[in-house]
Amino acid sequence: MNAPVAAPPTPTPATPADTAQHARLPIRGMTCATCAGRVEHALNALPGVAATVNLADEQADLRFDPHQTSPQQLAAAVQAAGYDIRPDRRELAISGMTCATCAGRVEHALAAAPGVLRATVNLATQHAAVEGIAGLLGPAALIEAVRNAGYDATLLTGDATQQRAAEQADAARLRRLLLQVLAAAALSLPLMLPMAGIPLPGWLALLLATPVQFVIGAGFYVAAWKALRAHTGNMDLLVSLGTSAAYFYSLFLVASGGHNSLFLVATGGHNSLFGVAAGAGQHTYFEASAVVITLVLFGRWLEARTRRATGGAIRALLALRPETARVEREGGEIELSVAAVARVTSWSSGPASAFPPTAASSPVYPRPTRACSPARACRWTSGPATA
Repeated sequence: MNAPVAAPPTPTPATPADTAQHARLPIRGMTCATCAGRVEHALNALPGVAATVNLADEQADLRFDPHQTSPQQLAAAVQAAGYDIRPDRRELAISGMTCATCAGRVEHALAAAPGVLRATVNLATQHAAVEGIAGLLGPAALIEAVRNAGYDATLLTGDATQQRAAEQADAARLRRLLLQVLAAAALSLPLMLPMAGIPLPGWLALLLATPVQFVIGAGFYVAAWKALRAHTGNMDLLVSLGTSAAYFYSLFLVASGGHNSLFLVATGGHNSLFGVAAGAGQHTYFEASAVVITLVLFGRWLEARTRRATGGAIRALLALRPETARVEREGGEIELSVAAVARVTSWSSGPASAFPPTAASSPVYPRPTRACSPARACRWTSGPATA
């Protein structure tokens, strides 16, 4: 008698540990062991989650399967239990955005990153502000999301050295853009001579337009390729398609027919390589492609210069804001953070320090009650709103 054949083992489904991610969530509002137990029970009730809550640290140490439970569901479970997760905020410097569509694409990519609750992108400052769940908002994931969308990103830490490096990079980028504009203009202006009645050989127009199209305008093709990889479109793709159509159509005319054929070169006459511009009603558009690229680069240079000047003015204005103020209360002076200063009647700003602001809700304006000097503290008092 034959022995029964054992059935093949049934594959077991993946456990949370196979694809689990580790996170530490800071929980706010817990006051006792019962609170910690309630939060722990709420988290462990989610599929693919294994959590332990430490009341002393006010943190939840957990492993979860992102395919079964999203970070937003973790936050919702904690809030449903009656507690809160401390939010986190990150700021990124974005490079490569040229239009509102680019900003919207970056914003959408950041909003889809793990742990992100809200993302806003400012095209003028080229910055992105991301709010999310502390412990789940990873800078590496945010930068990767931006790069997958076709742009570059750098985490802003507020470090003075990083800020100086960013300013130097902006200045170098502005100088490089200006050089590109000048070079493109120098090559494009001769292409406009036929408009003044001066004929231009087709081979010469080809030589002038080619470096503008593929050297100076190479950035348009790179950005267009990134947009195509992200299954979307942008201004760079539009410029690349339009200028390429004009350039390759003109190349076809010069290369295959008319008075400037590159394949039917003769010693003279109608097929001479050095003849005048394409005849028989055939007009090339090398000047169109080159001038479009030049004008778009010039517009970007103006935009970058204005944005840099505006950013510098804002930073200079913020630098005038003092960190502390000395306030007179009950016959004495105390030093407070400006954020803690409410409506007061008088304060001292210190020798040669910045002007201390009043609270935004105060209907009065300050006025000095005695002269200020580098060696003497200024004393201010509130005045009427009409002062």
